[in-house]
Amino acid sequence: ATADLVTVLTEGATQASTAASQASETTAARLYASLAVAWLLGAISLDDGAVETPGRSASASAPVPGPVLQAYDGARYAFEEVAARAADDQRTRATEDAAYAGGVVSASLALGGQDTRLSAYAPPAQAADDASLDVTWARQAWTTVMDAEVAGVAAGGGEATTEAINAAVDAGLRARDWGAAADEPLPGYASA
Repeated sequence: ATADLVTVLTEGATQASTAASQASETTAARLYASLAVAWLLGAISLDDGAVETPGRSASASAPVPGPVLQAYDGARYAFEEVAARAADDQRTRATEDAAYAGGVVSASLALGGQDTRLSAYAPPAQAADDASLDVTWARQAWTTVMDAEVAGVAAGGGEATTEAINAAVDAGLRARDWGAAADEPLPGYASA
C-alpha cells in the first residue's frame, strides 16, 4: 500500500540522514545525504503531508559553504528577474522565492560567511520543451540549490548535515512547484 511505502521511505531517509551526519568520510556523507533527499522527495510525492521540510532559517547559527551561498544568490537573482516579467500567481511565487533565497544569503553573510556572489547570473541557453525560458530558469535555480546543498555536506557534519538535507528537500520541492520532473535519482551526488 502507498502508506507502507511512505513509511519505509521516511524511515530509510531518517537512517540515511543520521548516517550522513555521522559519516567519517565526505564521499559517504554525501551519498547518504543524497539518498535521504531522494527518499524524502519520493515520500512527499506519494503523500504531501508525509514529512515536514524546513528550509534554511534566516536565524541560522552558522554560514553556508561558499558554493551553497552562490547557488542561493543565483536563485535570488533568477527569481527577481522572473518576477519582473511574470504576472499573478507566478509573480507571487517568484517574489516569495527571491525573498527566501535572499534571506539565506543575507543571514550567511551576517554570520561572516564567505561572499561568493556574482554580479549577475546567466539564464538557461534554451527553454525546456514544456516551459518558458523563465520557468526553465526557475526550475534550474532550485535544482542547482538542491545539488549544492548535498555537495556541500562534509564528513562529521552533524546538525549542519541535517540542515543541508532539509534545505535540499525544500529546494527540490520548490523546483517541483515550478514544474520540474521528480525523476532525479540521487540529487547532488553526481556533481559532488
